[in-house]
Amino acid sequence: MFIAALLVGLLVAYYFGIRPGIFAAGAAAGLFLLAMVVPGAAAYAYVVVCAGVAGVVLLGPKLKRPDALASGLGGARGRAFRAIGSVRRAIQQVTGKDKGKAPRRSSR
Repeated sequence: MFIAALLVGLLVAYYFGIRPGIFAAGAAAGLFLLAMVVPGAAAYAYVVVCAGVAGVVLLGPKLKRPDALASGLGGARGRAFRAIGSVRRAIQQVTGKDKGKAPRRSSR
């Protein structure tokens, strides 16, 4: 059951990001733990998890995914590219290879 909770978390993380995936995995694990302890609640817990997975599968592709630069690895990658660009521009200014070019405007 806990493998199923991890799979639910991975599915949600794929569509909506890491933090919602962690919350979904924790909620699914909690529901599965409740299902083990209280046998009468097992059917309800399974129905809730199945409905949640079905909702993510049906609505996930239609809803907007998190921006690549806002996610963990994408944010680090974006910062690295900006740092490399800044170093490249600084080297061009020092070596004088930017003569006659208009200064670049930052998007921020």
